[in-house]
Amino acid sequence: MKQLFYILLQFPLYINTYAQYVFPPFPRDISQMQTVDSVKIRVWYAFNAVDINNQKTFDDLQRLDIGINSSKYFSFFTYCSDSLVTEWKKKNKGAGSAPLKIGNSGKKTEGWTEYYYVDFFKDFTKGNLTEYAYMPRGIPHCYYTEDLPAFNWEMSEDTITIAGYLCQKATCRFRGRDFTAWFTTEIPISTGPVKFGGLPGLILKIYDSEKLFVYECTKIENLKRVIPLKLYTLKYNAIDLEKYRKLLKDIYINYYKLAGFTRTDFNGNPIEPHKDNPNPYITLELE
Repeated sequence: MKQLFYILLQFPLYINTYAQYVFPPFPRDISQMQTVDSVKIRVWYAFNAVDINNQKTFDDLQRLDIGINSSKYFSFFTYCSDSLVTEWKKKNKGAGSAPLKIGNSGKKTEGWTEYYYVDFFKDFTKGNLTEYAYMPRGIPHCYYTEDLPAFNWEMSEDTITIAGYLCQKATCRFRGRDFTAWFTTEIPISTGPVKFGGLPGLILKIYDSEKLFVYECTKIENLKRVIPLKLYTLKYNAIDLEKYRKLLKDIYINYYKLAGFTRTDFNGNPIEPHKDNPNPYITLELE
């Protein structure tokens, strides 16, 4: 109760300070997870890195856990922070408040952004993909499931080496953007970061033509011991893909109304929310 009271006291200050700041969700308790598979290969990706050798220049460090029958792609920075906060709460039971974030966050912007708070789960046996979205405060968490996307790749003879693996170039247009991918047949698994796949090998680097979304492998681990692939057992509401896309845009444009928050001036008078979210609405899928 003390923790909740402390948090509620902070809301008026934040709402006065930020016109359309989107409050990130509270840290997840990593003990609320269940094992659904066993990880065979762990692939690390820098998201929008300035220097591929310096994590502080990444927008995010993300990870692809490839199991026997499935895979999960997620933000490692977010997961690591949630883990540290979970441990902090265990050691500080009865504290009046708890930290909202601990550890490295790279150079990512503050607030809630979709690609830092979602898990992409691919079920290879069913041929589908589920996106679990851990939504900003005030918005119910949700998920949708779709068939694994089809990609019409055009192959090239160009090659480069990434993380020690020889990679071949391929290009395609996917949901409104043009993408270039570099994949390796040395790891003949047809998957990659986020939703990407459909090539005769693992995608180690992929980016759109504007380079708004750049994913590049920094390391690959072939695991010798059994590592569980886990999903959170939190409550997620089912939603279809089109409604989910609309919800994402609405969050960036009119978050306070959706979340049920009231903006006030410093005298406590309600004012209209401004449409100046510090995180611009940029989505990977335009169609």
